[in-house]
Amino acid sequence: MKKLKNLKSFESFKNEEFQYGGEETEVRPDVDTPAPSKPKKPSIIPTEKPSVDPAPLASDEDVVDRVEDLYLKMSEEDKREIDSFFDKK
Repeated sequence: MKKLKNLKSFESFKNEEFQYGGEETEVRPDVDTPAPSKPKKPSIIPTEKPSVDPAPLASDEDVVDRVEDLYLKMSEEDKREIDSFFDKK
């Protein structure tokens, strides 16, 4: 009996004419409705990077003084090897 009842209700559903719900809304092309904004996800890449000032470069005199100091502290064998390298060129 229960199956027959379900079958009858299905048949009545199938024979019904489909009705759209609600009234149609009027579309007004002259009115711009902004789309709702979605919250943005936080980015893992920072957009604003902190400014980094480069370290000051050494002057020519500082470099020459440093090389001279290192040369004077070298052993005689190391000095001969460096001298021979520059003599070849």
